[in-house]
Amino acid sequence: MRGTSVKPQNRIVKLLIVEENGAMCGLARALLEGLPVSISECRNGSQVLAVCAQIQPDWVLIDLDLAGMDALAATRQIALLCPHPRILLLSEDDNPKLRDIAAKAGVWAIVLKESLIDIRRFLEPPAEDPETRELKTVLEGEIQ
Repeated sequence: MRGTSVKPQNRIVKLLIVEENGAMCGLARALLEGLPVSISECRNGSQVLAVCAQIQPDWVLIDLDLAGMDALAATRQIALLCPHPRILLLSEDDNPKLRDIAAKAGVWAIVLKESLIDIRRFLEPPAEDPETRELKTVLEGEIQ
């Protein structure tokens, strides 16, 4: 699996949640409240490719136990359809065999349902370190 990525600040990130459980979708939305994220949802695998083609998401949170299409097969097809989506596989289980199969399918990381809060670390803008902020302040002062 891959680590977190650098995301440009002040940019709205597009997230597609593919989960048939409405309560889980609501929980994900609540956990991401306050972040610059535009969230779309679809409830089964038969919709995921059409929605991906329409919104071109930056991130996809997809349930492993998806109705209508195998989540790993969907992951492979999403990667072909959209330029660079990062796929987070939502699962109740995390084991070495699943991680290996998921990575080969193009999954960025596995997020355990019991640790859904972890999606924030992938989607929140990176913190600006004090040295960068200080340099920007100096440069902005020189430009004015």
